[in-house]
Amino acid sequence: MIRKGGIGVIKRIVTAVLVLSVLLSFSGCTASQQTAKPLRICLDMAFTGNAKYSGEMLCEELKVFLEDDARAFSGVGRVEIELIPKKGEERTAVIDRIRTEIENGGGPDLFLISNATQDTIGENALFPFPEQAMAKGTFLSLDEYIKNAEFTDWNKLYSVILNAGKTEQGQMIVPLSYTLPVTCFKQSEVQHTPSATLTWADMVDDETWIMQASALWLRSRSRFYPQWEDTYLEYILGESVDFEKGELLFEEEELTGVLRDLVKLCNAETRGKFDALPAHYQVSMNVRYRMRSVGIDVLYDGIDFDTPLTMVPLYSTDGGVTATVVSFAAVNANTKHAQAAFQVLDLLLCRPMQMHSELYQSFLGDLGMPMHTNLVLDGEAIRTYKGERSMPEASSDAYRSVLNEITHVRFRNALEAHFDALYKAFYAQGMRSGLDDADRLKELVAEGYEEMQEAVKAAAE
Repeated sequence: MIRKGGIGVIKRIVTAVLVLSVLLSFSGCTASQQTAKPLRICLDMAFTGNAKYSGEMLCEELKVFLEDDARAFSGVGRVEIELIPKKGEERTAVIDRIRTEIENGGGPDLFLISNATQDTIGENALFPFPEQAMAKGTFLSLDEYIKNAEFTDWNKLYSVILNAGKTEQGQMIVPLSYTLPVTCFKQSEVQHTPSATLTWADMVDDETWIMQASALWLRSRSRFYPQWEDTYLEYILGESVDFEKGELLFEEEELTGVLRDLVKLCNAETRGKFDALPAHYQVSMNVRYRMRSVGIDVLYDGIDFDTPLTMVPLYSTDGGVTATVVSFAAVNANTKHAQAAFQVLDLLLCRPMQMHSELYQSFLGDLGMPMHTNLVLDGEAIRTYKGERSMPEASSDAYRSVLNEITHVRFRNALEAHFDALYKAFYAQGMRSGLDDADRLKELVAEGYEEMQEAVKAAAE
């Protein structure tokens, strides 16, 4: 049930009637100004195309959103929101300070994190390995709060995505948005039934070239690396890290095999093997999925918005589909405002917010899909800064068939930079030697593998 005050907040969000707050300046009030301790929210955002928002504007809107109905958050006299700087020494200093606060039993109450760009992942992130932060007890289990949620029907959120934020202690991280790569063809020209039993090897061995073209996301004519700052090797390797043990779950030989496959596919493309394929385009699923493409020569030829689609996902070596959490929220295990922090999260995830609020859209950016199962699909439009976006019914069925075969959901983490660097080096060497210089290629993989092992072990300490 949504209480009266909550309905008022949602209506104001839906109608976009946001009034500037006079309660706080951007830096927040001092403790002496009010008796109750503030609710501290840490915001780390990547703005991937929405020029309307600066970080400061989003902070101000979030303050207004929360403080306009302050009675909803019992025990909280005010709200303090800290935006982590986008890059540079200032960002590093803020992250170091917050980490020190957490280690000393303090820190922000609620974290709202977007990992949509290179500025906010890996060593640049507040949590370089979110799964490891969960394992270390950095975050509060939200299970009891979810049972008594007032705004969001948590049964209507994608459970397979939510499960990525669970440990034996419960729901520690709540994904706010997610993505996965698909290659789209006309249903009238290509048929494919996604399956959790299909593997990377099946894609590479496909003699029709449809699956091979769908496997080649690191396009040779695309400067040899993803255009969307997303490392597709981790989609291929699937569940690649045991964060409790601090170990990689793939061997050097498996990694070498995948890299060889990719170089061979790039060679096939340069020889024109994919030129005669039906029209298709590739996209990391997001609310503007018809606006961006990773394909080079084949974009939307003959594929208009209402064309029923066949979607071919990128299968992993173990089988099935891997999805990626783009943005997430977590409550600090040290918090003194657990209920209030969860209420903010609960309200942020409710259907009206996901459907209409530009505040929630900021967490989707250009790289995410909403968590509510009934949004975007079947023409159920949500508002974005580029207008309303939805997916036709015929294509929605194809997308659901992909979602049903998800076998692993990952968070963006510090390994991505290692995968990206290794692929570039392997590709360059492979193109020069034609994959014949086995000793040098083996040396490159060994070096990259060792660096990844060290990164994972360091995170586990």
